[in-house]
Amino acid sequence: MRRKIIKMFKGFDFTDFWTEDEVHDWDDYMESTPSDELIAELEEELGYKLPGSYIWLMKQHNGGEPRNTAFPTKKPTSWADDHIAIQGIYGIGREKDCTICGNLGTKFMEEEWGYPDIGVAICDCPSAGHEMIFLDYRECGPQGEPKVSYVDQEMDYQIIVLADNFEDFIKGLISEDDYWDDED
Repeated sequence: MRRKIIKMFKGFDFTDFWTEDEVHDWDDYMESTPSDELIAELEEELGYKLPGSYIWLMKQHNGGEPRNTAFPTKKPTSWADDHIAIQGIYGIGREKDCTICGNLGTKFMEEEWGYPDIGVAICDCPSAGHEMIFLDYRECGPQGEPKVSYVDQEMDYQIIVLADNFEDFIKGLISEDDYWDDED
């Protein structure tokens, strides 16, 4: 049987995507490369099939802090009128706090913070838990290709769809510096 090869992140340059000098990369987010067995185990535990683009990226670098941390929005949020910011991208694992099944992962955000069960928490935000980014399976079901959504606890868990898929979300991250007003 021939396996269809799909090129992930076609044309996207990951050179300098991650910040390697931040303490959080190693202490909170980044785990070793996930095995196929671990991925299957965590998918079973969470009840959701992880998208291929997320798995591919985590097999290259399993979590951490990207250099570009802003994503534009058309709706205002508790963070800003025109964008959100992320702190880091959760890796596939359970050993580090900021991983999908870690101490500050999906189940914790749902059970302790009251976030809606829409999918898998994949990014935290600088607001220390008051905003999260999720793989959003509401439309596609637990086995489909999820959208990426921002959930704002400060605005009664308002959900804003950011991207149609994980790859588009990663490609859409821009520098937070793009939002600084030079006059301030």
